[in-house]
Amino acid sequence: MLTSTIIHTKTEHQFRELLRYLEKLVYAWSDGKSATSQFSLFSSYGDRTCLNIGNDNKRLTYANTNFYGSEQDYTIISFEQYMREHSPPERTNLNRKLIQSIKDIKKEKSQ
Repeated sequence: MLTSTIIHTKTEHQFRELLRYLEKLVYAWSDGKSATSQFSLFSSYGDRTCLNIGNDNKRLTYANTNFYGSEQDYTIISFEQYMREHSPPERTNLNRKLIQSIKDIKKEKSQ
């Protein structure tokens, strides 16, 4: 099993979408900050930004494509490939329904 997955995000939109998705899976930055607290990091490397997601510890780090491309131990995958493999439509719809159900239950309890 891979200990890390390297995902190349070519646009700020992809970067933000990926961080939102990973936060739902309880990923956080290596310093413990929530995934979505660091949207501004994309500006450091722009369209060369890669996220390194720790599959074992759910910790995030980032660097540019040159850094990960120069290391033999890393394979970079595209944002599209990662989302296709990890967020199939039926799972996304199920997650939305589950989140809505939880909100409904909380709303009922508060009334």
